[in-house]
Amino acid sequence: MIGKLISLPMLAALMIYKIFISPVLSFLGVKCRHYPSCSTYSKQAIDRHGPWYGGWMTLSRLLRCQPFERLGGTSGVDNVPENITTPPIYAPWRVAIWRGTNSE
Repeated sequence: MIGKLISLPMLAALMIYKIFISPVLSFLGVKCRHYPSCSTYSKQAIDRHGPWYGGWMTLSRLLRCQPFERLGGTSGVDNVPENITTPPIYAPWRVAIWRGTNSE
């Protein structure tokens, strides 16, 4: 119940981004180099794993997905895992591990 209440503002922010901000960025030439896109990944992670772990997975993905590959951004297929090994509550960043491949 609490998780759903916390998830709603997160998902609303994602919808606002997809409707208003993403089209402007696409027009300017900034596009996600991962599949699925970062916003779709975030929605799936929050829906599947809740706001706490899904939020950490989202943060990890956003830090990996930089628009400029020369700055160390990754690319490739990066699906949300079906099941995760739940890390300790004091180290939630351990949930998001990059398992994709960089496209050369």
